[in-house]
Amino acid sequence: MKVSTMRTMRMSGFVLSLALVAAPAAGQQTVEDPAERAQALADAELRAQLNAFNYRLRDAIERSGQRLADWAGEIAPGIELAFAANPVVEATPLPDNSVVFDVRIPEILQTSMMLVLRQWPRSGTAGATPVGRGPVSGTGAVPADPMTVPPPGATERLTPNEQYSNLVREELIEAIVDGARILPIEAGQWLHVAANGVDVAITNPLYRNRSRKLILSLKGEDLAAFRSGELSRDQIRTRIVERRF
Repeated sequence: MKVSTMRTMRMSGFVLSLALVAAPAAGQQTVEDPAERAQALADAELRAQLNAFNYRLRDAIERSGQRLADWAGEIAPGIELAFAANPVVEATPLPDNSVVFDVRIPEILQTSMMLVLRQWPRSGTAGATPVGRGPVSGTGAVPADPMTVPPPGATERLTPNEQYSNLVREELIEAIVDGARILPIEAGQWLHVAANGVDVAITNPLYRNRSRKLILSLKGEDLAAFRSGELSRDQIRTRIVERRF
């Protein structure tokens, strides 16, 4: 027998012995703790619910990008916008059974958006937010506060940054209204959706995204009232608390 074959047999025997040590002896039955099994089933159900809501949030960001592309096409026909990366959503259950969803929103690539900026009317736009030199961010213009709703009387002609920010905010709120019913959040608990722009294509630190994080929060009491029909869709929207950090 060749030396290489003997070495292979020794290695195979070693691996097999480890497997046999880890496996229960023949005829031996493992005792399953009912409490552990119940917890495992509850965790699996929670993960499924969180994953379903994750999908809704990612879909909301993609819809906001599609709506921005439609809007940009009216200004500069024929252009095609593209995300610098795919949106990322991660869920974190808290000890009190509240849940935080962290939404990382990519910017729009600069090349196509610059064509929009060249045709976007800069003059006569009172209340418009200046646009930075970097790609368009989903949480606001580079030098300005993110997702700022224009004040009363301001022009309806928004900058690309403002438009993207507003669309992201609207779609996230709709995702909360449409999808929060599936989450097991009860009285005394909170649903938090924290949206933040991420720099992918921007490599120059002078033009990195400086916008603040948008946090949308909904109390478990309000969510329960929405599930039972005590609150309408329009009413539950008004119960969503917005803040920026």
